[in-house]
Amino acid sequence: MKIVSVTPIARGIGKETLTYFTARDVQEGMVVAVPVRGRRISALVLSVEEATASKTALRAANFSLKKIGESKGFVLSPSFISAAKEMARHAVARTGAVLQALTPDVILEEVPTLRVPKHARAEETGKHEKLVMQGDDSEREAAYKILIREEFAKKHSVFLCVPTLTDSARLAAALGHGIEDHVYVFHSELGKKELLLRWKKALKHPHPILVIGTGMFFSLPRGDISTFIIEKEHASAYKMPYRPFLDIRTFAELYTRARGGKLIVADLALRTETLYRKECREFSELTPLKFRASSRAESILVDMKKDNADPLSGKIRFTPFGAELRALIGTVLSGNERLFALVPRRGLHTVTICNDCGTMVLCERCRTPLVLHRRDSSRSTAEVKNIFMCHSCRRETAARDRCSVCTGWRLSPLGTGTESAAEILKETFPALTVFRLDKDSGSTRKKAEEIVDTFYKTPRSVLVGTELAMPFLRPLPYVAVVSCDSFFIIPDFRMNERVFAMLLALRAKAEKTFLVQTRMPHVPIFKEIIRGDVSNFFREEIRVRKEFGYPPFTTLVKLSLAGGRNAVTEEAARIETLLGNYHPIVFPARTEDPRRELSLRILLKVEKPWPDETLIEILRALPPAVRVHVDPEDTL
Repeated sequence: MKIVSVTPIARGIGKETLTYFTARDVQEGMVVAVPVRGRRISALVLSVEEATASKTALRAANFSLKKIGESKGFVLSPSFISAAKEMARHAVARTGAVLQALTPDVILEEVPTLRVPKHARAEETGKHEKLVMQGDDSEREAAYKILIREEFAKKHSVFLCVPTLTDSARLAAALGHGIEDHVYVFHSELGKKELLLRWKKALKHPHPILVIGTGMFFSLPRGDISTFIIEKEHASAYKMPYRPFLDIRTFAELYTRARGGKLIVADLALRTETLYRKECREFSELTPLKFRASSRAESILVDMKKDNADPLSGKIRFTPFGAELRALIGTVLSGNERLFALVPRRGLHTVTICNDCGTMVLCERCRTPLVLHRRDSSRSTAEVKNIFMCHSCRRETAARDRCSVCTGWRLSPLGTGTESAAEILKETFPALTVFRLDKDSGSTRKKAEEIVDTFYKTPRSVLVGTELAMPFLRPLPYVAVVSCDSFFIIPDFRMNERVFAMLLALRAKAEKTFLVQTRMPHVPIFKEIIRGDVSNFFREEIRVRKEFGYPPFTTLVKLSLAGGRNAVTEEAARIETLLGNYHPIVFPARTEDPRRELSLRILLKVEKPWPDETLIEILRALPPAVRVHVDPEDTL
C-alpha cells in the first residue's frame, strides 16, 4: 500500500496538495484520477511513499484517506512541472491551477491514449540564454527562418509562441515554405479530435519540428525543443484575464530556465521592462536592436484644434474627419485604393453630456459612461432607434431625452464611435465603400476575417475599425488614426506604452501615408510615433516609471474585493492593517461590479525582489473571494 500526495489540476480547489492511498504502481510526475467533492478530476503526483513509513501519522490523523482512481500515465515534462511550481509562487496561485491553465483539457482527459514514451520526455539540456530582437515583421520573420534551419541542422526543434490564432496562421504561411511537413500549429479553436491527432503526430515525428502555438501548448512534452520564441511581446493576450492571472511571458522565462536552451523575446517595439532588463544585461541581443522603426509611408500629424477652427469666427466646429484626412480619402477614391481608419470606441457616440448642468450620462448599475448605439433592427421591432449601452456590464436602455439630474432637454452626444464615423463617411463620400469592424460587427474571428478579406478585395474602400481590427490587417496604402486622445483619459501607468505600441504597429502597415489626428499635439508620444523613435520614448517612459515607482523598479500586486458595502469595507480595512509594512493603497474600482454594492482595489508596490516569501504567505492566507493579481496589466 502506498500513500500518494497529489496536486489537483483544476481551479477552485482551496488546497495545494491532497493525500490518497493506492496499491497501484504510481510514480512521481504521473497524472492520476482522484475523487474530489463527488467528482473525479485529474491530479499530478507529487510524492509517493510506502504506507508503513507513515503508519504512526495515519493512525493519529482525524480523517480517513480515500482511494486514488486510475493511473493515467505521464503527459507533462519534469521541467514543465518545475516551471509551473515556480509560476504558482510568482502568481500567488496553486500549482494545480497553473497546470490546468497551461494544459489543454483534452490532453488531461486522454492521457491513457497518449502513452508518452520515456524518451520523448527526456529533455535537451544546455546553457540558458535570454535574447531580445527588435525590428519590423519582415526582419523578424527573416531572422526566424535562419534560426529554424540552424536548429534543425543541430537536430533541435523550435517553439514559436504567438498571442493569437491570426498570428499563428500568418507565421505558418511565412515560415513554413520548404518545411511544411515539419510544422505543427496549435490553437484553441482546434476540435478535440484534431488536437489529439496533432499532439500525437508532433510527439512521434522523427524529424525536428517547428511548433507554432499559443502559451497553452508549452505543455507539449517534446524533449528536443531547445529554442522558445515569444513573438509580439507587447500583446495583451499573453496576460490571462482570469484566475490564476498568469503571464505567459513570465512562464516562458521560468520554463526555459528550468530546462535550459534559448528564450527569444521579439517585437516591433519591446516592452519598457524588457528594454530596461537588456540595459541591465539580463538579456543579450540576438540581432542589433533597431531603435528607429523604418517606414516607407509619409507620416503626418494633424492638430485638430487648428483644423476645426472656423477661419472667420475662430470658434471650434467639431468634425471627426479633418481637411487632410478628407483629402486623403479623395486620393483613395481617385486611385482605387484602400484606407484603414482607427476609431477608439464602437457605437455612435462615446459620451453624452447635459448642456444645462454638465452631468454625464452614466450607467445606473456600474457608473461608467453610457455609449450611444444604433439599435440592431433584426433584434427588435421597437420604434426606438437608438439605445444606450454600457460597455462594462452590457446593460442596454432606451436613449433618453431628458437629463436625470436637472430634467433638461439639452443632452449632447459627444465623441466619435465606429458607427457614427462610418455613417459620416457614407454621407460625405457616396462613391466610397465603407466597412466597419468592431466587437459588434466582428463578434467572431470568422466574421472579422470575412469583413477584412472583403475590404481588401474592394477598391475605393475604407475600413473603420477599433483596435480589435489590427491583428487582421495586412499592409495597405493608407492608414489614418481618426482619434486616440480618449485613451489618455484612462488613468493607467501603461497607457502611454500601449498607445505607442498600437500606433507604431499601425504605422508599419501603411505603405504610402500614415496620418494621425489629435487635439493634443504637444504630447511627446505623437512626435515620437511620426519619427518611429523608440529610443526617446523608452528614455522618457523609464524616467517617469522610476520617478513614480512603477515596474520595472517595483513589482505591483493588485487585490480586488467586491460584495456588500459593509463586508467589503471591513475586509479592506483588515487587509490594509495586515499589509501595513507594504504601504497598501486602497481605492474604488474604476468600474463597479454591477452584481455587487461595492468594488475596491488594494495596490502594493513591492520594492524587494519578487517573489517576496513573507508577502506570499500573507496573500495565500486571504479568503478566496479576494483576487490576487501579480504584475497586472493595469491598476484600475
